Amino acid sequence: MYKEIHCCICDKLFSKKESHNPYPYPDWSYLPSMENYNSEINRCCKDCNDKLVMPMRKNNLARYAFELDRLGRLNTNIDIGNEINTFNLPETPNE
Repeated sequence: MYKEIHCCICDKLFSKKESHNPYPYPDWSYLPSMENYNSEINRCCKDCNDKLVMPMRKNNLARYAFELDRLGRLNTNIDIGNEINTFNLPETPNE
């Protein structure tokens, strides 16, 4: 049995096993605990992930990729819900 935790967005109680990374909701602020599956804070429920987090990622995919790259967290396959998009950042021209 998995422990129940509170959603960091709506405060609903849900199984920690079903938690999601809420980044970038609400203001593009990143906390390492958002990616920690064992964390009991800064995790969101499926409803908030589907209704708030994923649309924010999809609507501004370029910024999402930029912010992840800035944080050193960019993977070329970006999870935006039911699909995986491959996103390549442009190479910086040599001067």
